[in-house]
Amino acid sequence: KFIKNNKKLFDVNSTVLDVMSLSDSFKIIENHWQNIFSKYFDNETLDKWENKFNLCGQARNPIHHVHEEYLTDSQRILVIAYCNEINKILSVAPKQLLLV
Repeated sequence: KFIKNNKKLFDVNSTVLDVMSLSDSFKIIENHWQNIFSKYFDNETLDKWENKFNLCGQARNPIHHVHEEYLTDSQRILVIAYCNEINKILSVAPKQLLLV
């Protein structure tokens, strides 16, 4: 539905990844941690990253709906750092995922 609406309203060809929720994205990462994603995260355990994913997921709605005041200053700083770290790691993944 979102994909069709984006095309209709904005003349943009969206993909499932464009309209997927952040929590669904993290579920995919968690479900495929061992066989795909761990290698992009220095083969670290999912436990090390779960808290980072969860904090970013919890911060999504307050940030998206312009209520950053719901987050403490330390949470905001951590979310920015974690999201930058995750984005940097995953920015190389799509090219390599095609080879998996």
